[in-house]
Amino acid sequence: MFSVPFITDILLQLPVKSVLRFRSLSKPICSLIDGPDFINLHLNHSITTKSNHSIILKEWDVFNVDFDNLSAAVEVKHHPLYAGGGTEVIGSVNGLVFLRHSERNIAVYNLSTREWKKCYVPEIEPPRRDLITMGLVMMLFVMITKG
Repeated sequence: MFSVPFITDILLQLPVKSVLRFRSLSKPICSLIDGPDFINLHLNHSITTKSNHSIILKEWDVFNVDFDNLSAAVEVKHHPLYAGGGTEVIGSVNGLVFLRHSERNIAVYNLSTREWKKCYVPEIEPPRRDLITMGLVMMLFVMITKG
């Protein structure tokens, strides 16, 4: 059997979608790929080598463009807030995209894994609602991304 460092080095070279396909090889490899250490290594490798980057474009719908191959934009129709348009991209960091369809319908979405988490927004009626709500939304985003 191959050593874990050898397998890790190979997997670090691959894009996320390819890495996820290897989860089905064995339980040890699945545990390696799903572990926080490998996830951080893969993220840092992508940042350092400037690979696995994409651009998020927003008009009425959300589009994803592979930065290494700027040939075509692909509409992202599988995100958690997809309702035929009107979804706003609030921001992104380290592969996570923060989406908002309405003040109470928000989510953090990973384009590569297609995993997402809806965010709970408490019902409050502050005097300057739009600014405070955006502040709460950004606070939730920071809390989720920092884990």
